[in-house]
Amino acid sequence: MIIFFLKHNHTCFAPIFILGSQSTFTFKLLGVILFNDLTWRAHVGYILKKANSRLYTLRKLRRAGLNQSDLVNVFCSLVRTCLEYASPSWASLFATSEDIESLQ
Repeated sequence: MIIFFLKHNHTCFAPIFILGSQSTFTFKLLGVILFNDLTWRAHVGYILKKANSRLYTLRKLRRAGLNQSDLVNVFCSLVRTCLEYASPSWASLFATSEDIESLQ
């Protein structure tokens, strides 16, 4: 992945290379998906897909008759942790209002 902060090329500023010289658009590092233009749309989409699959498990448990306090514990341990993973590192820096709104 090549990360370059300027819109036009300058010879005095070299781009940052991650993982050698292969050029990719996304890179997954410790569960956080980095996009080459430092936007978080790929990561937010990944998180939402993962959280929705875990919400399905929560719905099945509710239909099975689990009580409310146990459902809250399951939600906090399965879904909320997925949504909040590494959020201090990406949500405050570059996330757009649309990304934050879709997560909420």
